[in-house]
Amino acid sequence: MSTLKLIFPKDKNNLMIKKAYMIGCLACIVALAQTVEPTEAHKAWMKDAGAAAKRLRQEVNGKDFQPASKDAAELLEILQKEEQFWTATNTADAIKSAQDGRSAADRIVSAAKSENTEQLADGFEALTKSCQSCHSVHREKLSDGTFRIIK
Repeated sequence: MSTLKLIFPKDKNNLMIKKAYMIGCLACIVALAQTVEPTEAHKAWMKDAGAAAKRLRQEVNGKDFQPASKDAAELLEILQKEEQFWTATNTADAIKSAQDGRSAADRIVSAAKSENTEQLADGFEALTKSCQSCHSVHREKLSDGTFRIIK
């Protein structure tokens, strides 16, 4: 008996089985289409973003303005790449998160240059929220500790 006959029996009473199978296949195709394989460059810049954000948290808490400005500028560049990445996938909410993150990083740079601790903290809070809004929807941690991007 061929595999095709097992999947699609000729018996007309099995129409429901055929429909269920087709719906299942379609669901798998849709699920696979919703993931985006990150490039090695994307993985690298996201690791750099994590390291810069970790340093920035310490700098904001310690009111260390010059290094905060430098790390925020680095994040600004990374978020520009991130916006381009998501624009290529036509993912509106992720594009907005990247734009919001860029705006927050820009505010941090300005606040650090003027040594305004309140604006520095507000900018960092906004930056953190923009990162979380994207990661909570578009990033899935896999069992091996790596991440998969979900469109």
